[in-house]
Amino acid sequence: MSYLIVANWKMNKTNLESLELVTEINNGIQQKSDINIVICPPYTSIVSAAGILKNSSINLGSQNISHESSGAYTGEISADMLSPYCKYVIVGHSERRTMYGETNNIINLKILRAIESDLIPILCIGENIEQRNQGDLDSTLNEMLESALQNVKNCNQLVVAYEPLWAIGTGTAASPELANQACNKINNFLMKYFNKTKKEISTPILYGGSVSKENIKDFLMQDCIDGALIGSASLNSEQFLSIIQTIDTL
Repeated sequence: MSYLIVANWKMNKTNLESLELVTEINNGIQQKSDINIVICPPYTSIVSAAGILKNSSINLGSQNISHESSGAYTGEISADMLSPYCKYVIVGHSERRTMYGETNNIINLKILRAIESDLIPILCIGENIEQRNQGDLDSTLNEMLESALQNVKNCNQLVVAYEPLWAIGTGTAASPELANQACNKINNFLMKYFNKTKKEISTPILYGGSVSKENIKDFLMQDCIDGALIGSASLNSEQFLSIIQTIDTL
């Protein structure tokens, strides 16, 4: 089985620190066809990182994207600015939703813009602790997916990452069984929404939220989890490479 592992560095690492970390990870990775690695550094490091990874199997991703193509949008970055260097882009991360007020409509526009520019969007969805405790997991995920995927014609043009808000950056991951149940719900939604059979859908479904060397194996042994979106554990080359090495034993 092929696994997709995405490293989201968030607002960490200067350009020099990013290049050092990219180099360490690249040097420590053996060319493995069954582990696809994506690094999402800060904007300021993308071009330099692309140079280091020019002949590498590691791909780059962006942590965000504008839903506009160009214009007077101070502080934004467009798909066309990213596409020469990046293959993926994270869209709808909970930190963007909660801190910057990104709506489901904006997230949908970002996904469409990414696909238009041949970028693969990594759509992040997940419930907060209140929604889970109230039994609203199904409705929460379905609403996020249906809103985000409006006018998306091909489900195999994207990646979906399940990130429960109560597990992000807390050190407390969801249990592998709970994560698998949520990822199975996502898969079932995609089959129904796009009128596809399970064999016709190749959308990778990732888990994110306090992923570590100690728990990665348990997550990836679940039948509906195709990879992981990793935050803090990807900021240290030794920790990140130990996760990759653990995956390699599966």
